[in-house]
Amino acid sequence: MKTVYLDTISINKLYDQLNRKFKYSRLQKYNFAISSCQTDELGCIESPMRRSQLTEFIFKISDKRELKDHIEIMSSETLFEIGARDTIEYIDPDYLNYDGMVKGIIKNRLPDDFYKDAINSMGNAKKTYKDGRKEMRSLQPIFNSLEEIGLKKSFEEIFIEMIEEGLINNFLFETLQYESEYLGFNFDNYKEDILNMDLSKLKCSYVGLQGKFAYDYLSSFEKGKISKLKASDQVDVRHLYYLNYADVFVTDDEKIQTIYNMIFGITSKIESTDSFINNYL
Repeated sequence: MKTVYLDTISINKLYDQLNRKFKYSRLQKYNFAISSCQTDELGCIESPMRRSQLTEFIFKISDKRELKDHIEIMSSETLFEIGARDTIEYIDPDYLNYDGMVKGIIKNRLPDDFYKDAINSMGNAKKTYKDGRKEMRSLQPIFNSLEEIGLKKSFEEIFIEMIEEGLINNFLFETLQYESEYLGFNFDNYKEDILNMDLSKLKCSYVGLQGKFAYDYLSSFEKGKISKLKASDQVDVRHLYYLNYADVFVTDDEKIQTIYNMIFGITSKIESTDSFINNYL
């Protein structure tokens, strides 16, 4: 059974076309992956009824298990690759069970407190990205590269150069070490292993890391000058860490579709919502 990942826009569109262009039974041919990126963004929908309908919809068509967040996936893949863990775990083992979530949706219709908490959570996520970037997740190397070459090189060329210079490995290490308390692991003990590892062996993280830098490249290229990521871009890029987890990645986000054509090492097939409905359902 193929695994499908829907970004939040596609969840909306797929739900709106249910029973008009396809029947629910058609969706049962696939396993739809769910992530905190989706549920966080669905929680920011102002209408309680709409929040409930879309959240219930994505859980109904999924296998009722949530993927780990992107930082946890980076950690799991990295620790496995350097031999510190025996397995790679993509599913969150502590996630609330499906029955409890559905009962909450049906009985409470996801009240306003849920919406307020989601808005605050998203705001905090954006602030965390911004603060983290200042401290140790700086993307300044790519800005410097772009200034030097005048945007004449492709993103792939720049990214490979940054790997060869050790910048991406260092970025990965600093990101993981910054989150070490949350992840419950001291990555300092494996610093040299991480700095020298082959990043292309990280199935999801390799694509996700490229996506993070590709957003900066794309922003600079579009504006013709060195610019910074928007907070919303820094949150949206989390979806790309699930790209290689899924067989089919469905999105109508033009920026994500553009980045998909820029980055390499992808095993997933990307489709718009309409093309997914027409070609898969």
